[in-house]
Amino acid sequence: MRNILIFTVLIFNVFNSHSFAQDIYAAAQTDFIFSMATMNATNISTSQVVRFSGFLNHETQLHVNFNKKIGYYTGLGIKNIGMINRFGDQDINFKQRAYAISIPLAFKFGRVQKQSFIALGAELNFLFHYKEKFLFKETISKNSEWFSKKVNLLQPAVFFQLKYLKSQIITFKYFLNDFLRYQSGGLNLPDGTNVGNYGHSSHIFYISWGTSLEFKDPDIQEDVQKIRSARLDN
Repeated sequence: MRNILIFTVLIFNVFNSHSFAQDIYAAAQTDFIFSMATMNATNISTSQVVRFSGFLNHETQLHVNFNKKIGYYTGLGIKNIGMINRFGDQDINFKQRAYAISIPLAFKFGRVQKQSFIALGAELNFLFHYKEKFLFKETISKNSEWFSKKVNLLQPAVFFQLKYLKSQIITFKYFLNDFLRYQSGGLNLPDGTNVGNYGHSSHIFYISWGTSLEFKDPDIQEDVQKIRSARLDN
């Protein structure tokens, strides 16, 4: 991590001759996600159920503040994203989720050095493990797959964040690709009903609440000061 931070400082130094990053640090963020999706299942009524995800939503971030008001961050994380659909009057709940490797890039505006800001960003997600579960009466059936063909593996997203009280974060995120990959023949429910158009439209969106803690390494800050001093001397 220290080498990545120093590399970022050097790159910023090359491309910016008039200013210098005042603050560089790592952070860890954990989220609780409440998600839904836009669906299109024309031959049977389908209603969305809010899905809660509290497990394995973690992200390690690298933050760079240009000054007291502007900065950016990137990182690497793992997310648990998905949706729940309820079908007509059949009392059938269908849960679908996937674990994703996520790479965000966001620009921050506000009192960034005091950890109070808004952020606008984009994110690339790679879905690597899919799981589905039917709940029908007292019966539960489930299936899971690695790199499943039932979902679109690449999921770009855009998001808006609000960070307050130094550690609290609220995020609004919308995924640009359909979560599901349309399957010929539609979806067969446990009671024998076929949902012909299931999967034609399935854009996930969510709101999450989380916490983010920063980690400032004194050795990294010392290296940053050395680079800044060398630049000023030149």
